[in-house]
Amino acid sequence: MQLLLDQGADIKAREKDGDMPIHWAAYGGHREVIALLLTRGSDVNDKGDGDWRPLHAASEAGHAEIVQFLTEKGAEVNAKSKSGKTALHVAAYEGHKAVVEILLVAGADIAAADEEGVLPIHRAATGRNRDDRRAAEMVTFLLTKGADVNAVDKWGITALHYAVRRGRMNVIAALLTHGASIDAVDGAGDAPLQYAVKRKQTNVVDLL
Repeated sequence: MQLLLDQGADIKAREKDGDMPIHWAAYGGHREVIALLLTRGSDVNDKGDGDWRPLHAASEAGHAEIVQFLTEKGAEVNAKSKSGKTALHVAAYEGHKAVVEILLVAGADIAAADEEGVLPIHRAATGRNRDDRRAAEMVTFLLTKGADVNAVDKWGITALHYAVRRGRMNVIAALLTHGASIDAVDGAGDAPLQYAVKRKQTNVVDLL
């Protein structure tokens, strides 16, 4: 990298989707490369594909050390993508607890809403990770940090609705333990139980 930069490589060069070298360095977890790029004029808050910042990229990949480094270098912890997602939305969805903790300490808004009103607790309840227990741990962690268990998105959907939709038994149990309302109805008038019945999720029906 040093050699390329010394030969005049453009640190602001963009791919067709808008990503720059600093985004890929953040996603790859390459701290020394990021540090070098910053000394050569890269912006720690450069916008890439979908207005994702390097902090989004590092958070998605689960690189806690890089997330810490970027926040120390001035990354805007509550910066939003075009769809309104913060790095906390991304990390919560991916189940990266260490990253979430760093972001919260750095001032991430646990109640930040994307353009559809979706909060990090909703993303955690949905979860990309197939490990239901890991998703439940993320949900529990956010709740202990002040997330509203009954918060709704713009469609009136709660974290419990999202968890039932995905059939996440451990997440459902965690939400119920922390006071999730089984009577909350979404914009269409459906409670979590209706979600389960419509999906023929007998195990979820039994739990609710």
